[in-house]
Amino acid sequence: MEDTPTYNPAPAAQKPGLLRSQEPKYTTDARGRIVNRHTGAPVPDEEPVFILRGKDAAALRTLAFYRDQLPAESRHSVDERILAFSAFAESYPERMRLPDTKPPIPPEPTSINARVSEPH
Repeated sequence: MEDTPTYNPAPAAQKPGLLRSQEPKYTTDARGRIVNRHTGAPVPDEEPVFILRGKDAAALRTLAFYRDQLPAESRHSVDERILAFSAFAESYPERMRLPDTKPPIPPEPTSINARVSEPH
């Protein structure tokens, strides 16, 4: 059995948002939108977001590559995230794995769709 903590939803009285230890720059607001912690500005709905998790075996290499693309004066926060991801990997080696997300399975054609696509 995988040694993964069980999910416990936050009590209703708890303030919404991400733990600062998980994500220092962004959080979520009461409506579930991702917002900048410091400015409160939301990430626009049409802007894609990509999340790396600590258990992702490729995350450290990805963060290191990203860091190397930045000017030296902008690397500090990424260096901090690399240290946090490294500490997680060292503390929980049994959780490390590559993502296993599979593409969605297209729906089976309905009889209406099948008839529309049949040659006449």
